[in-house]
Amino acid sequence: MDCKVCTGNPRTFTITVNPTGQVNQPANQVVCKGSPTAAVVFTTTTPGSIFSWVNDNTAIGLAANGNGDIPSFIAQNPGSTPIVANITVTPGYGSGGLMVQDSFLYTGAVQTWVVPAGVTSIHVKAWGAQGNRNAGYIAGGLGGFAEGDLAVTPGQTLWFNVGGGATTSRTGGFNGGGDGGDNTGCAAAIAGGGGGASDVRNTANTLANRRIVAAGGGGAAGDRTAGCGRGTGGGGGAGYYGGGGGAGWPGIPPGGPVPTGGTQAAGGAGGTSTYSKRTKQ
Repeated sequence: MDCKVCTGNPRTFTITVNPTGQVNQPANQVVCKGSPTAAVVFTTTTPGSIFSWVNDNTAIGLAANGNGDIPSFIAQNPGSTPIVANITVTPGYGSGGLMVQDSFLYTGAVQTWVVPAGVTSIHVKAWGAQGNRNAGYIAGGLGGFAEGDLAVTPGQTLWFNVGGGATTSRTGGFNGGGDGGDNTGCAAAIAGGGGGASDVRNTANTLANRRIVAAGGGGAAGDRTAGCGRGTGGGGGAGYYGGGGGAGWPGIPPGGPVPTGGTQAAGGAGGTSTYSKRTKQ
């Protein structure tokens, strides 16, 4: 009996062998308490290497671990004798190496980040800022949450705008929070401004280049204060399109201008009240 081999379509695949990550020896440092350290910039002879480090003595003012370069920090020493911290850096390579993780906190200004070598995708978690408190310290609404993946290329610059809020202020938070309504005759009745949005942008730091946006919360409405004045409307939270401002009492002229709607640039302004102790109520 003859045997016949029935051949199917061939398939080709590849095997990629990555190099081992490498890091050059960083220099030791000796600094005084209260002085800034020199930033540690890790270098390598293997392009694409990424770095993870651990610190065995956090009393010096440095975190227990991290990824990438170590920025300058203010050296600490709680005692009266010298203390030493041993920092161990471990190199990895590309997608088969170590995860790079960075956090961006509120600063009141845009922050930039350059994509490290070997990184082609980032996973973003963003929280919008809480709305501001009113003059009576009533908390504003919580901000939103957004999460997703973004394709990137090594060396690319991204812009991070972390929203501001959760303070006692009529002024809207950084990155688009709308202003709360005003009452010029009764400061105790003034509302809080809206929380700013948190977003990530590529190509340029413009609204059109936002890739992920977490909306800010609305500001707390102003309280009606006996013998002083009527409450004003809270500012709208920022977002891909900002939320509208809250109405002030009574919400239409002659009580004060009505609130405005939100835009891509900012949340709406809260309604204003002109009813105060200085006017007939």
